[in-house]
Amino acid sequence: LFRSVVSTISREEFTGAVRLHQSGQLAAATRLYESFLDRDATHADALHMLGLAHHQQGRSDLAAELIGQAVALCPRAAVFRATLAEAYRALGQYERVVECCRVALELGLNDPGVLNNLGLALHSLGRHGEASEAFRAALALRPVDAMAHTNLGAALRARDEKFQALDHFRLAVAIDPKLAPARSNLGQLLLDLGEADQALPHCQQAVLLQPNLPEAHNNLGNALRALGHLSEARMCYGEAIRLWPEMAPAHVNLAQTLQQEGHSDEALPWLRRATELEPNSLVFLALLAEAAVDHELFEEAIVCYQRMLDLD
Repeated sequence: LFRSVVSTISREEFTGAVRLHQSGQLAAATRLYESFLDRDATHADALHMLGLAHHQQGRSDLAAELIGQAVALCPRAAVFRATLAEAYRALGQYERVVECCRVALELGLNDPGVLNNLGLALHSLGRHGEASEAFRAALALRPVDAMAHTNLGAALRARDEKFQALDHFRLAVAIDPKLAPARSNLGQLLLDLGEADQALPHCQQAVLLQPNLPEAHNNLGNALRALGHLSEARMCYGEAIRLWPEMAPAHVNLAQTLQQEGHSDEALPWLRRATELEPNSLVFLALLAEAAVDHELFEEAIVCYQRMLDLD
């Protein structure tokens, strides 16, 4: 325990609350942690565990606030930094994730989970080389971690190191055949390499394994479109967007499928939405400009081209 002052909360009371938490009784554990803090507002462990419980229930903003208080009370508690990093990652605050993970590692928490979170944050920031190093460090500690192999594969693919990425995706699938992200990423990379027939079973399996994974539906759509099954691909992209309305690549893929089907007028709204979601994407702006020209929407096309010049 990391209490910063003598507390009125006994070890037995606190351990009982943690046991409830670990058994999945989050609401009951939350009430106990709150009661502890009513008695001792500086109980760092209660702040940390209450924050973790809120994070696990989707309230990561409140979690970050509570765990931040625990960190202020016990700045050398590495595990607090690691949990705070998880909350920040859920909030999309990747620079803060990197900071928390690096401090946790400096404080001696040489944990594969911390390294994996660090890699994911660096990957999200576009720092794929550093992300690869973090994932490799995680795998050095736990070589049979299928998710870490998947994450390393994604970072390598982002660096265009496709064959190295392929090795790690295949390792991930061999370690855990039921890991949907590994299957989906392997399928997409096989597509990149022009192997649509080999990609399709992996993409289909990913959707079966995790039907609520939008990336899996998007990648399945890509495989189906590559094989000429346009109506099925369109349905996959629609499902990806339903699951994740802010998934810009799925909007573009749906638009391009509609164009292939001869419904270019229906594609425009999806391209516009993609550029709203990712306004700095030169590729998306170029696709919208081209579609606008095809429809003689020249003013809209000029706006896109000007935006591209400003970004270049």
